Amino acid sequence: MEWIILDDNSDSQQLFDNLSERLPNIRYITQSPGKMGSKLNRLCKEARGKIIVVMDDDDYYRPTRVSSVVEAFQQYPKKKIAGCSKVYMYNVETGDIYVAGPYHNKHALNCTLAFRSTYLYNHSYDDEEPCAVEGRLTNNFTEPMIQLPSNQTILHMIHSSNTFKQKMSINCLEKTNFQLEYFIPNPEIKYYVSELSVSSVPSSE
Repeated sequence: MEWIILDDNSDSQQLFDNLSERLPNIRYITQSPGKMGSKLNRLCKEARGKIIVVMDDDDYYRPTRVSSVVEAFQQYPKKKIAGCSKVYMYNVETGDIYVAGPYHNKHALNCTLAFRSTYLYNHSYDDEEPCAVEGRLTNNFTEPMIQLPSNQTILHMIHSSNTFKQKMSINCLEKTNFQLEYFIPNPEIKYYVSELSVSSVPSSE
């Protein structure tokens, strides 16, 4: 399995150069700042594997993220794309956990998507799209899609500088009674995430 990391901030170059010496399956590439769609297309072109799994750098992914995708494609060999229409979201400023969706069985957020490399023969992201990149790739949410189990995939982070606040209001979400440990049982990781509080997150005002 390879990890491809695209960065538009060269300050991290030395860190990943050191990591790649010990972990040769990490490929770190840089490019000038640009639209999200163009970055994702670049990553897709760089990928060498048969299955591509999307991950955002500011979300928490369960240890089952990759294995659940592989198992899903083995179970549904004719389908070429998978994702979650139902997504749990953690508000780092309040500590509350919300849920969005599910909307329909051909819908998913980009941060939950995975697809076979063959899907890219006739699908791509919109190079000019800065935020809502899912539409073009999914042919406006009309492609047959495997719905992945949301609790094995992601805990999406809501904070002042991510694209969530450009897409929808938190008022569109349903607040849950879940606690952080349900999604992140590892105490060290849970502590790190819980520290992303209003005291450490820049205000959006």
